[in-house]
Amino acid sequence: MELLQLRYFCALAEKQHLRKTAEDLMISPPSLSLTITRLEKELGLDLFDRTGRNMVLNEDGKTFYKKVRQALSLLDESLEDMEFAKIRKEHSILIGTTSTLYWEDMVTAFSKEHPDIHIQLQQIQTEELNDSENRFQFTLGNDLSIDQKSRETIRLSKEEKPVLLLSKNNPLAKNTSVKLTDLRDQTFIVLNTSPQSREYLYSLCESDGFTPKNVRETTLFMRIISLQRDEGVALSTNLAYKKQFLNPGNVKVVRVETSYPTRHQCISWRKGLRLTENDMKFLTFVMNYENFT
Repeated sequence: MELLQLRYFCALAEKQHLRKTAEDLMISPPSLSLTITRLEKELGLDLFDRTGRNMVLNEDGKTFYKKVRQALSLLDESLEDMEFAKIRKEHSILIGTTSTLYWEDMVTAFSKEHPDIHIQLQQIQTEELNDSENRFQFTLGNDLSIDQKSRETIRLSKEEKPVLLLSKNNPLAKNTSVKLTDLRDQTFIVLNTSPQSREYLYSLCESDGFTPKNVRETTLFMRIISLQRDEGVALSTNLAYKKQFLNPGNVKVVRVETSYPTRHQCISWRKGLRLTENDMKFLTFVMNYENFT
């Protein structure tokens, strides 16, 4: 029994269509069919009920799939751990951040100045900023989400202030600022590719004593379209807007008055972590980088 057989089996079990699965795996349907047939012969059991090109898992197949999927997930997790170990061994710098778009310019600038040091920037969830598994040398994110007791933290940006993005046709666009509580009945647009977008919205609203009634998830591109069409409004920060938002000219930015506490973008690392020479080069560069705001 080969590992590739098991991966092919899981792929087919999840799609249960021979041709479509073969296309995903970039192999021919006969080749996939032969692989599964050999696996069944080796097991001495049929794993699928076959009807034309559809291959439906039978009860034995379902039992086998559950166990194999668990085993492959554990294997993939182990391989990922080894990849992290390899990166550290090669003296590269692995960085976790809640917003890769915000930090890409800085990482690019560092790489140009230090081409011998490999930087890997990885998107993470907010709770991973405190990196309990010690995977990252550094994490980059806002200070309100960082555990100051367990991590060293240095502020890198000016304070982040909430802003409202909306169509110039929206009645609120005539204001220079709005109170967050005046937006209770608005439809809020959040990014489906960024859990932080939804998290920030709910944190702001919670600080002012209400829960948003209408929330729509969309892509980065469709957020712009939805704002242009006045289908809703979006909450962001002044720094994120400057770094990440391409304004076609008909989206207005309005300051938001809220009781939500001021936050700053920071770099952090585990207390007691022994920083290498390359780590110190990166930390020094980041602290002196002047293009955050």
